[in-house]
Amino acid sequence: MNNEKRSRNADHENAEGKHQEDINEKKWVIVPTWGLFDQLPFPPPKRHRPDKHERAQLRWEKEEEELLLKAQSRPKRAKPKFRVPTESEQFAFLKDAVSRHGQRRHRRELRECARGRRSKLAASNPWAGALWARCLNAAVTEIEPPLDEFKVTIFDRQFDLDYRWMDEQELRSHLAANLPIYSGVVRKRFRGVPFLLQLDAAFHRLPGHDKSLLCLHWHGLAFAPEKKVAMALKQFPSGFGGARGGQKKRVYYREGALAYIAKDTRCGYVTIKPRSGEAGTTIHRREHLHGPQRLVLMNLFYDWAKPDLCIGSGLGSAVLKRAKQFAAARGYQPYDGKRLIPDR
Repeated sequence: MNNEKRSRNADHENAEGKHQEDINEKKWVIVPTWGLFDQLPFPPPKRHRPDKHERAQLRWEKEEEELLLKAQSRPKRAKPKFRVPTESEQFAFLKDAVSRHGQRRHRRELRECARGRRSKLAASNPWAGALWARCLNAAVTEIEPPLDEFKVTIFDRQFDLDYRWMDEQELRSHLAANLPIYSGVVRKRFRGVPFLLQLDAAFHRLPGHDKSLLCLHWHGLAFAPEKKVAMALKQFPSGFGGARGGQKKRVYYREGALAYIAKDTRCGYVTIKPRSGEAGTTIHRREHLHGPQRLVLMNLFYDWAKPDLCIGSGLGSAVLKRAKQFAAARGYQPYDGKRLIPDR
């Protein structure tokens, strides 16, 4: 009898010790809960049923998750690289702009942009730039300047035009009234540096804005030591969007540099400035032009030819004079009329 009692006590102590070990080891202990809610003074909580607005919100969230997973699993497509239009494409764009937004006089002026009339070197003719570049290259090769050659680009905010507030007559007469002023500013700052510069135009805007400015600037060659060219370029203030006013690059391939200098405007630019407080340079990304912008260029360069928009000093003046002789042998005729200058 005593032995049975001792064995029961030992089993009970062993069970309690094992239960305490399970608690110390943080194991799950099964506790019976039958009849728990029957003993509560209130009924168990009911399941929430969402109304139609909540169901719509849940359905929308589920669709968003599905779209996000689908987008993550889909391979990203490479953004197509911008391609500058060819001469034929540029003429087709001009023709479309004239037919949509132009008037009868624009149709007459469009004839000067045809390939068969490229020898007249009209500023808006897509084929005139390549012909004028060959004339410049022949003149530079014949003279063979003994100094270093640098391709320069010049910006200045006083050359910019807010063309949206200018009518057609003001655009057509703007260069006749202001080109001597622009060339005088350049000659004063490039004093002592022989140069050959060609006037160009470009549409610039900031990202997220549809407002663009027509920025007139110069591309050309400078025939001088690098230090002297750099000192002359420092005198030009910053351009649109904080771009450097004077930029230079040593010429290694003259034909390519002259082809870029004599080009016509075929694209616009989005000017991306570095964030405030961060170091960096202003970036220009190209974009396509619209029909009204092409008409603005046609009105601005009305009855102007490539040689008329070119200036030179020193050795560059001799190159320009010889290039005009080559162009005249191919059919170029200097403008002998009187350009219209608005009353001030």
